[in-house]
Amino acid sequence: MEYQIIPISSLKRIESWLTDETGFSLSMLHSELDYISDVYLLGKQFPVEIQDLYLSIKKEEQDIPYPNRGTDEDKYKFSLTVGKNLVLESGDFEADYILNLWNLYDTNEDSACEEQDQDIFNGILLIVAIYYKYTQTNGYFDFGDYVAAPEQIQYTYSVRPDMLNLYKMFHEKKKTKNNTITIEYNKQKIELTNDDNWFLNMITPYLDKYLGIPSLEEAEAELNKDYPLQVKEAGNVKMQFLIQ
Repeated sequence: MEYQIIPISSLKRIESWLTDETGFSLSMLHSELDYISDVYLLGKQFPVEIQDLYLSIKKEEQDIPYPNRGTDEDKYKFSLTVGKNLVLESGDFEADYILNLWNLYDTNEDSACEEQDQDIFNGILLIVAIYYKYTQTNGYFDFGDYVAAPEQIQYTYSVRPDMLNLYKMFHEKKKTKNNTITIEYNKQKIELTNDDNWFLNMITPYLDKYLGIPSLEEAEAELNKDYPLQVKEAGNVKMQFLIQ
């Protein structure tokens, strides 16, 4: 594994260019910036070599408040303030590859341009490291744990509103002459006599537990707030229990 060291002073100078031209975002460096804040906040728990590599300011030198309740952007800015270098994985890619290419074309001997040239070089290294991270995380960078699985998305937007509508129907206190329930599935229809209301007595405790809601009012509130279209569609369905 190769690692690239990018000075944060250089990143600050090229951040706007990277953002405008490449779609760069500091969130792509979430874990690396978070690590810098850990080194600063925990200080002496890290070896001196690590502190010297990552920090431009040490906590014992200047105590800068960490934005605990701030946004991610606030926390990134904190890390950029106290940080000295970013250390990024780049797989098997070595900086020497770019350096060799760079030296073929870099004929500028003006010392005034040295900083700009170095910033461009660091920008290329950063893009390489970000691309490597992209390939290793399937494009999720440091947020893979926060991306819902397809099964969870299906439950949230399809299964749960169905179950809430069932919960609502079975908990509404309506007078009825009989407890018959009609089930339609796969072009077949059956009628359950539902003696002693056995079907509802079995399914309602399951819905109560699975949905985690304590009352009909809360079910209606969730349906109206989060699933207004499903509520409208459910209102057009005849009073029969459908499984489709």
